[in-house]
Order: sequence, then structure tokens, then C-alpha cells
Amino acid sequence: MSDNIKVVVKVRPLIAREIEEKQKYQWRITNNTLYQLDSNGRDYGQGFTFDKVYCQNTKTADVYNDVARPIVEAAVAGFNGTIFAYGQTSSGKTYTMTGTDEAPGIIPLAVLNLFEIIKNEPGRDFVVR
Repeated sequence: MSDNIKVVVKVRPLIAREIEEKQKYQWRITNNTLYQLDSNGRDYGQGFTFDKVYCQNTKTADVYNDVARPIVEAAVAGFNGTIFAYGQTSSGKTYTMTGTDEAPGIIPLAVLNLFEIIKNEPGRDFVVR
């Protein structure tokens, strides 16, 4: 676990209203860089590069395993770690963090992971608050 900050972006799937209105994705992803698209589907403005960019089809479990799992495991080993979602309204923060019963988000996956770690270390005492 490195001691630096990583900025990760997940492009959310279109919601029902956007699909009904036949809207298209307004972003193109290339090599962890996001490019905004104009109404004709062409790049508009500069690209924005992040540590990792996930497309709209990426499952939250994959994001968890790549990004959050190492933070949870490092926390159990005694390192400080923080995972938080930031973005504009309707950008998918709540869905990504909490998920659904069928597709759990980052928080329930972290809880499951934490208790799996605890179960696999019977000789160690844990306090979970």
C-alpha cells in the first residue's frame, strides 16, 4: 500500500430517463483520460487524466477489488485509509457507495471483506466500531 492519494472516476450508466430520451454518453475514455463529447460526438475541450477511469459497464465489485480492497486490507494492518465519493448531483455517488441488493456498493463490500478478514485470523482480536 503506497502512501499517496489516488483519484478514480467511474462513469455511471445512463438512467432510465436518459435512455427514454435517447441521450448518449457525453464522455470518451482513453488510457485513463476522460474527454467530453459535443452533441456530434466529437471531443470538446481538453482531456482530464486520472489514476484510473472506469467505463459505464464496469461493475462496482471490480472497482472495489481494484481500488478499495487494498485500502481496507491496509487499514486492518494498521494504516489509515479513507475512501470517499465526490461529484455533482446525480453523478452516481450513492449508487456506487451503497449499491443494491443485487449489486452491492463499496460500503457493503468493504464490510463483507472486513468480516472475512476477521474470520480468517482467529488468533487475533478485533474491535469493530
